Amino acid sequence: MIKVTRKLYYEDAYLKEAKAKVLEIKENALLLDGTIFYPTGGGQPHDRGTISGVEVLDVYKEEGGNVWHVVAEPEKFKPGDKVELRLDWDYRYRLMRIHSAMHLLEHVLNEVLPGEWRLYGSGMSAEKGRYDITYPENVNGWKEQIIETFNRLVDEGGEMKIWWEGETRYTQIRDFEVIPCGGTHVRDIKEIEHLRKFKRSSLGKGKQRLEIWLED
Repeated sequence: MIKVTRKLYYEDAYLKEAKAKVLEIKENALLLDGTIFYPTGGGQPHDRGTISGVEVLDVYKEEGGNVWHVVAEPEKFKPGDKVELRLDWDYRYRLMRIHSAMHLLEHVLNEVLPGEWRLYGSGMSAEKGRYDITYPENVNGWKEQIIETFNRLVDEGGEMKIWWEGETRYTQIRDFEVIPCGGTHVRDIKEIEHLRKFKRSSLGKGKQRLEIWLED
């Protein structure tokens, strides 16, 4: 029986390279005994990079927990091969910063907005993060305060704690909200850097889209 892929990205999100063994090949996808490639999930896109110099096109996780790597040239591999994994680190690190920024934004909205707001959708890329929320007032009324509070907290810094309780993985910035999340994150929120842009747009009937971009 094939063991579940060892998820090295959870053991150390800052691993850029690793070695692994090919366990199985299914069409154009490789199953490895361990991986540094984060699969698409929880709103976070899959990692990019190479396996022994071959481009990784997609990474996905099966229900049982195994992680499959869709590669450009699967014919170059066979079961039992020892391979070298290399992340597109710049891309991954941008995702880590954006994902962590979304968690910080949740705290900032809780701190700044009067009354209750509700999240009903979210998304992220290496370029920006998005929250779709319901809130009765136009969030632009607090735009400057949101930006100022976010940037102040980044300057102060703080550990991004991560732990498991059973099958659920949790994150917490400093002593802020505890958020269940399976994504990759920075160690300290200073790494997020300042907001470069905050944009609010209406989605109708109290629904609003909030988008953020970070400084490079």
